[in-house]
Amino acid sequence: MEMQANHAFFFIMLILMSFVSHSWACRYQVEVVTGDRSNAGTDATVSLWLCSDIKECFLHVTDLAQYGTRGPSYDYFERNNHDIFEIPTTIECVDICRMIIAHDNSGYKAGWYLDSVNVEVYEDNGLKKSETGFPVYRWLATDESPYTLQAEVNHCPPIRVADHFAIA
Repeated sequence: MEMQANHAFFFIMLILMSFVSHSWACRYQVEVVTGDRSNAGTDATVSLWLCSDIKECFLHVTDLAQYGTRGPSYDYFERNNHDIFEIPTTIECVDICRMIIAHDNSGYKAGWYLDSVNVEVYEDNGLKKSETGFPVYRWLATDESPYTLQAEVNHCPPIRVADHFAIA
């Protein structure tokens, strides 16, 4: 009888552990391409928002360099760089259709010429769920047109009222 109780206890613990140990995990791999122009790089702190058409911006990274794959001492966001950032999350994967990127204008010659941002979404099993490219091709600077430190690229479909409400 004691042996059966031990087996039952072990089986119940195994089931409970499987529920506790598995949580949604999603990894966003972000490639940031700095342009090939004179003084295109920046030492400013770069922030990133990722958004879907279902939710508002669900992921906000205040210092993207902290997630760089080349380590904390690497000089990210320099002229003609293709920098890769790995952002793990504990939330369910969603497709990205809108991206906002900005910097705090800190450092010497903080202006930054950004070519593009590409986002790959990986599920917890390692399979790629989606990939979205966000072309920017402009300065994020106060001394270069369009004189702003932020860029937003939106590929989300427009929301139609009829899709969300029953019209009698």
